[in-house]
Amino acid sequence: MSKTKPTPIIMSIPSTMLDEKTRGLIKRIRPVGFILFKRNCENGIQINVLTDELKKLTCLDNPLILIDQEGGKVNRIEWEKYIAPAPKKLGEIYEKDKKLGLKLTELNAFLLAAQLAEHGINVNCLPLADVIFPETDEVIGDRAYSNNPQTVADLCGATIAGLVRGGVWPVIKHAPGHGRATADSHKELPIVKATKQELAEVDYVPFKMNRRCPFIMSAHILYTNLAKRCSTTSRKVMVDVIRQEIGMTGIIMSDDIGMQALKGNVRERVSQALHGGCDLVLHCNGNIEEMPHLAGLPPISDELLEKLNNLPQLGNATNEEMDSAYTELTKHFKQK
Repeated sequence: MSKTKPTPIIMSIPSTMLDEKTRGLIKRIRPVGFILFKRNCENGIQINVLTDELKKLTCLDNPLILIDQEGGKVNRIEWEKYIAPAPKKLGEIYEKDKKLGLKLTELNAFLLAAQLAEHGINVNCLPLADVIFPETDEVIGDRAYSNNPQTVADLCGATIAGLVRGGVWPVIKHAPGHGRATADSHKELPIVKATKQELAEVDYVPFKMNRRCPFIMSAHILYTNLAKRCSTTSRKVMVDVIRQEIGMTGIIMSDDIGMQALKGNVRERVSQALHGGCDLVLHCNGNIEEMPHLAGLPPISDELLEKLNNLPQLGNATNEEMDSAYTELTKHFKQK
């Protein structure tokens, strides 16, 4: 175990490689991990070099390297052999044939994870446990599996199992549910007026049924019947609802603190998310000028460090398993 503990920041970087200024900031910030975007992903060789260097610059033995590789319209890596379909397509198959839907969903997650693990990436921000409604904003859209909470719950479970078996940890999102939002939290604070009972009967179901997922991502939403402030910054939501009512045991990370649903400067947003009950905070824009404001935070607690050091054991996919999964999946999903 490293002697120096990291701070509760998951940071991003500006480009495909590190310069001296970015290296220096990483050493000052001491992040628990990093999140990659399209701007960081040129090809497989480049990503491997980048993730190797990022790991050497951290004070964790096994730092988190995250990505959003969902399939459909959200892919940070677009040149892999297998590109996943939109989650909604998996939901449609499940509704027609439950057994086939579960099988393909787990295989899909397994192959995604195996491809990511080859590049040193060990966390995929998937699955979406958001239940879709007629009014759901397009920012979620076909990223959601279904309008049926049980379907969403089952497919989240299959995705979690497939990701772990393929070699990455899953992040279930966006807790306690983004489906009712009629606005894009990247641009403004969505307001959801559903009652506590309505939320419990629908939105919470996929999270509750997958409450042992190792990571959880918050939703930047104001639920008027739960709290008076954005859920990411509210202990009434992060602790009373997500921890106690839903019973989630994993590590809670904020959605990107750069999104316009939040108010205040960078340091204020970090502080609000941590005081609200998030364990980790995501900073995603790669803005080198903002990064100094992430430095100087207190280290993570011993309890959180222990959780990070005792995450579920990951699988190690063989080439034969990957080829078999690819053959089966491409019978159902066309590739570019």
